[in-house]
Amino acid sequence: MNHLLSMGVDTIWRRAAANEALIEKKSYRVLDIAAGTGEFAIRMAKTARENGRNIQIVGVDYNKGMLSVGKRKIAARGLSNITLEHGDAMSLKYSDSSFDAVTSAFALRDFDSLDRLFKETKRVLKNGGKFVFLDMAMPDDRFGRAFFKQYFKVLKIVGAFVDKNAYDFLFESIMKFDKQNLIRIAKRNGFENVNSHSLLSGVGYYVSGEKRKPARASLSSPARRSPL
Repeated sequence: MNHLLSMGVDTIWRRAAANEALIEKKSYRVLDIAAGTGEFAIRMAKTARENGRNIQIVGVDYNKGMLSVGKRKIAARGLSNITLEHGDAMSLKYSDSSFDAVTSAFALRDFDSLDRLFKETKRVLKNGGKFVFLDMAMPDDRFGRAFFKQYFKVLKIVGAFVDKNAYDFLFESIMKFDKQNLIRIAKRNGFENVNSHSLLSGVGYYVSGEKRKPARASLSSPARRSPL
């Protein structure tokens, strides 16, 4: 269904977001929230290897069934640098400042509280670390929005054969999602250099930002007061 919804370009979207998630370190650690069946984690592992980086990925998801599928896929590919764990994105079990990057793919519209998501993301990120969240929303231009409203009507018919309620929610959440509000929430929670990047077809996009580094204390000595 991901391939169908995106007209087959979701793999290109994942590759673009994985490139954005690369860290300028030889070795680094990533937390992939709502990792599902591990598709994005696998893509990030491949991208890191292609760029000569050593990456360790921890994927967390609330759905144990999806995690089971992901573990089989990861084992089949012989990827020892990806670990999938059960957990709640709204209350992460990981220590403060323990990851260089936090990522997520196609889950932003499902979180109960984006404020809480960004608070937890900021907490587990190291100073100067980054987040990269990939998802779908309506294109910004009028023509793209009109086209995809019609396109979704067709896909809703197809989705009804799989799970009508689930796919009704999926299409409605894509049409209603506010990317600009997402950026405002990220900035409100202390992230800087927050940007949204539209991807091929206009429906796919990722938003990225950095956890602000603490200001350095001044090394200059205080001026002496005159005895007079």
